[in-house]
Amino acid sequence: MEKFSNDFGEVCFTPMAGCSAVVISHAMQIYPKYRGKGMSRQNLALRMSRAKQNGYGLMIATVRADNAAEQHLLSTTAGWTMAYAFKNPKTQADLTLWVCDTQVIELKGLLK
Repeated sequence: MEKFSNDFGEVCFTPMAGCSAVVISHAMQIYPKYRGKGMSRQNLALRMSRAKQNGYGLMIATVRADNAAEQHLLSTTAGWTMAYAFKNPKTQADLTLWVCDTQVIELKGLLK
């Protein structure tokens, strides 16, 4: 697992077991004093850039269905596709599975 952060947030990457071309992006958070200020988009650009630079072909992330902000962010960012919606049988939380093909993403305009 690789954890990285900047002034306004952090995220973890874990390579998928059995497939080194896929990375799981998880534990993403924006620090409270930066929430609601557009930092999520910059954090997403950082994640996408890092995945591409590290040679991952695909990045995946799960998002709670009730996390409207993250659902909107991914749905309006080129490269991300919502692949599946499901219920976590352990927690009963409704989730969505998102995928990003890092080989076709365009970072221009995302990184500021």
